[in-house]
Parts: sequence; C-alpha cells; structure tokens
Amino acid sequence: MMWFSVISVILICWGIVFAFFGLGILPVINREVLLSWESALYGAIMIGWGITLFLVGRIAFRKKDKELMKVMMYGIISWLVVEGVFSAYLGVWFNVGVDIAVLTLFIFPLIKSYPLKSMNSFKQDVMRPAIFFLYVFLGRIKYIEGVIFQLY
Repeated sequence: MMWFSVISVILICWGIVFAFFGLGILPVINREVLLSWESALYGAIMIGWGITLFLVGRIAFRKKDKELMKVMMYGIISWLVVEGVFSAYLGVWFNVGVDIAVLTLFIFPLIKSYPLKSMNSFKQDVMRPAIFFLYVFLGRIKYIEGVIFQLY
C-alpha cells in the first residue's frame, strides 16, 4: 500500500508540473511532434481514467460504498476543477462548459446514491474538502502565476 501511495503522489506531482509548465520542459528532440504527442498522452490518460471510473463506480454503486463514492467524488471534482480553471485561464471557454456538464453528469448519480444520514453529513464529507481543495488550488495558481510573471 505504501508503494502504491508513493507512486500515486509522484504521479500527482508530475501532473502539477505538466499543468503549469507543459510537456515542453521534457527533452523532446523533435518539437514538431509535441502537440500530437500531448494529444496521445491526453487520450491515454482519459482512457485509463474512464476505465478506472467505470470499474470503481460499478463496485461503489453495487455495494453502496460510501467511502468509494466519496473518493470518486474527490477525484472527479479535482480533475474537472483543475481542467476547468486551466481552460478558463487559457481562454478555451467551450471546454469550461464541457467540464461543467461532465461534472454534473458524474456527480448527480453519486450524490443521489450517496448513503446520507443527513445533508449535513454530505456537506462535511464532500463539500468542505472540495471547497478547501479549490481554495488551495486557486491560491497556488495565483502564487505560481506571480512567480512566472516576475521571471519575465
């Protein structure tokens, strides 16, 4: 379990690096293939993430597993918030709309099936961590953006 956690954290860190600095920081000799390569990587990640959501989602709904549903919500929210923020920052507004639609399509059945004792437990279990993540992430973007502009 420790090994899996460490590798996952490394993956998250590289995702943050690529989100802010792009894949152009890698030693790619032929820069002309960079966009095609990025597209292939994005497609591969979407395939893997989609398969993971499909398989984990089936288990979570079948077993009505509150913990798995919460973890899925965290992953989906972080994915779409980060993607949406970068899309807005880069002016790709149609994708912001796509992210909102996909978030709604994924989150609605999770919320509907989430075994709640009360709405307060949903706020405590799901919304507070999601809002905290968004606050921290947006703060990091502002900080990193300031650092990048100072370099230029």
